[in-house]
Amino acid sequence: MPKRSPASNWKNRFIYANRKSFIHELLHWRFLLTLTALLTLSSWLSHFWILQYAGLASMDVFATVQPTQVAERSRIVSIGEQEYETYFDARSPLEPQKLVWAIGKILELQPAVLAVDIDTSPSQYLHMAVPETKAPIVWARDARAVGGELRPKAVLGNRDVDPPHWGLAVLPYSLDWTVRTYPRMFRVGGRNWSSFHWAIVMAYCSGNSDPQCPPKTDTEMDAGELSVPTFHHRYQIPNIPLADILVQGSLPPDNNPVRNKIVLLGGYYGSDEHPTPFGPVRGVELIATAVESEFEPQGQMQNLTKYGLKIVLALLIAWLHHTLRPRYALLATLLFLGSLILAGSYIAFRVSAYRADFMPFLIGIWIEQQFESTERAHQSQKRPLHRAE
Repeated sequence: MPKRSPASNWKNRFIYANRKSFIHELLHWRFLLTLTALLTLSSWLSHFWILQYAGLASMDVFATVQPTQVAERSRIVSIGEQEYETYFDARSPLEPQKLVWAIGKILELQPAVLAVDIDTSPSQYLHMAVPETKAPIVWARDARAVGGELRPKAVLGNRDVDPPHWGLAVLPYSLDWTVRTYPRMFRVGGRNWSSFHWAIVMAYCSGNSDPQCPPKTDTEMDAGELSVPTFHHRYQIPNIPLADILVQGSLPPDNNPVRNKIVLLGGYYGSDEHPTPFGPVRGVELIATAVESEFEPQGQMQNLTKYGLKIVLALLIAWLHHTLRPRYALLATLLFLGSLILAGSYIAFRVSAYRADFMPFLIGIWIEQQFESTERAHQSQKRPLHRAE
């Protein structure tokens, strides 16, 4: 019998020879059953935190190196420590009449929308005279968790009639206590309520023909599907100290920085900071970032494309295990999965076309192929038994 060449022996260490056809293995009942089950369940499995976190952690890395861009529509008017002491006598809650005075001064500059990120739930605000203006005023409404459910606090001292524009100013944390997304809706009392940033966007778009305004949504839709990434862009929100507006002549009359802009009035005193991939960020800055993100939406991958990609990836893993011997197929699969997490996270960060439900799907296919490889190895070791003479 002729000896095999060294090149042939080296090749056989890595690659199977004389295997059944690849199509025959794909039609095996176990592969087809696993593929069908994972296509059905992978989206549900992806909500498990352990399967999400690898992608989220890598997205955080991309977020920290993302260059900032100046916000186009949003401006912050900040109540800093100096304004807090000088104009509001360092009182909490802020004195209603002085707050009305500050709001009136901002409205004189003709913003498109004024969003007041101040807690107005105390009873002092019940009789506060809200200025009449063409620009809508959107009020922040806080909420507290009671028994695992959100319960909204009062707005404007709990008046008999709520103001026309308000939203829940609640920031959702991931399990690692980091803010990464901002929902458009919150589920409260069996129905969906607009979040603060979404109420601001809807108030702005109702009076402006901005072509980049997002489409309106049904408030009864699933709130979980309305969560939008907050940090697919790093925004630098122009910040104007309230003192520059209250002191006559501080703002140049020929260069009004807030005219026709979305203005958010918020406090820069106290400890209203929240952990993000970029480090601690003020609550009003998070809301402004969410507002800006709505006007530069990320693309979404269609379900048909998602399922098609999953099938292609499953075939690739099956082909690796069909062609390579077990240890090398395992190594190639692990390298492939690691690369997919890194590449998929970058795609998610840029265009939101990748979802974590690819990972449980691929892991399931890989486990099925491990069973298949074990079965092949067991069959290859079988030898016919000969009865002793």
